[in-house]
Amino acid sequence: MPFSFFNNSFRIALALFVVFTPVFYYFSTIHHLDMYGHCLHIQAFVETGIWRPNVGYYLLVWALAFFSTDFFILQLSTGFVLAFFVAWKFWLSTKLLVAELGKEKKALLNFTMLLLAFVFSLPVWYNNWYFGQIPPNHWHNSTTIMLFPFALLLFWESYHFLENPEPSMLPFLVLLTLLNVLVKPSFFFCVAMVYPLFLLSSFRFKRAFWLGLVPVVVGILGVGIQYYFLYASGPEAAELLSGEGGGVKIAPFHIWNYYSKNILLSILFSFPLPLFFFVLYRKKLRQERLFFYALALLGAAVFIFAFFSETGRREYHSNFIWQAIVASYVLHWVCVLLFFKWRLLSLGFKGLDKPEKALVYLYVFQAFIGVLYVIRMLLKHGSYA
Repeated sequence: MPFSFFNNSFRIALALFVVFTPVFYYFSTIHHLDMYGHCLHIQAFVETGIWRPNVGYYLLVWALAFFSTDFFILQLSTGFVLAFFVAWKFWLSTKLLVAELGKEKKALLNFTMLLLAFVFSLPVWYNNWYFGQIPPNHWHNSTTIMLFPFALLLFWESYHFLENPEPSMLPFLVLLTLLNVLVKPSFFFCVAMVYPLFLLSSFRFKRAFWLGLVPVVVGILGVGIQYYFLYASGPEAAELLSGEGGGVKIAPFHIWNYYSKNILLSILFSFPLPLFFFVLYRKKLRQERLFFYALALLGAAVFIFAFFSETGRREYHSNFIWQAIVASYVLHWVCVLLFFKWRLLSLGFKGLDKPEKALVYLYVFQAFIGVLYVIRMLLKHGSYA
């Protein structure tokens, strides 16, 4: 494929859409994958009139199925919807990068973002490829796949408010917050923990601090309403929506220890690129708030995963990992942005020193692992362990 193909990000996004539509349709036919279960959920929601409060994904699939509950049509709709969000994640990641860095070496930027769409944690010898690690991408949880672009936008716009607190930015921030909550509130929990601290550090208790809290307050109210409908709106709704009467408990490292024989190694194999990037540029990063904002969000996300667990039949479904996967993608994206900004745009690959070239090779290798992982899922009938 000529490298000129990568000059057009829309062309690449369209190719991703075409490739992943049959992939996700196939995944929706496999009983143990979330896509199949979510089609069943839509049928149950329509039949009972009781919808899961994070209704975004389910409503979109149902609407694209022309409001049919035929299972095959829902599966087709699933393929189109999820392929669209994989393609949009790539396109949005590229557009934000180009907006920040300019159109110089646009083909290289597009190609790098295509690789980022597949970057995965390193496989380990003592564990599963996925369970126990926190990769920056995955391809089996429908609502998380849909969440990625909304979460990236919320991260980026909230960071810009920290840099330049214009009141005119608030409506869009509130909208992004509500979209995050309506699709899957996981990443918003991290924003609610970290963003106010950065606001406080930047503005103390000045007007900008209180203005910046508006999206957080709106998001918390939205989550509160969701909690009511999920757990407090009667036994029928609770049984249908909360997963066989399940709840939440504080259980430090309970789920992580269940899936990983060595958590420290799992961390190293989950985040080799950001760790290597930090070691290479630790002095330069001291003044880079963008990096530490993304890092703090990942820290909050990993904390939630490590210390909280579901109860009931879904206890070992590891449903507190989703925000960590999304936050890992955000941090990887920031590392790419800064690497281009500081080194690659001005020097090119040949101008990099050996450790920096090793960083590039690691990035490409992790993308290769991600491609292998998708192929493995296809060959092993949806096994994502």
